[in-house]
Amino acid sequence: MMILMECLWMQLKTQKRMSLYLKLPHQNGKLWMNLNWKHRLLQLLNGNYLTSMKNQKKKKIKIKKKKVKMKKILKVPNLKNIICTLIQSKKK
Repeated sequence: MMILMECLWMQLKTQKRMSLYLKLPHQNGKLWMNLNWKHRLLQLLNGNYLTSMKNQKKKKIKIKKKKVKMKKILKVPNLKNIICTLIQSKKK
């Protein structure tokens, strides 16, 4: 399972919705994604990544909405800090 290279920039759009600007591993360089952060976490947990720009143009990957427990999320490498920052910025 691929993991995030780094979290480049976080932005709080509204109290309910946050977007993570993430740098993902990509064959031909950098693939930039701006997704709802909950969906991004689900993608991480399920290992669903867009492998090429061609796939992105042909079809959009639909992610099933489901409840994810915090314990499960915190087990994924490099996510603990991101989650903590998200929770802190959401409280403010």
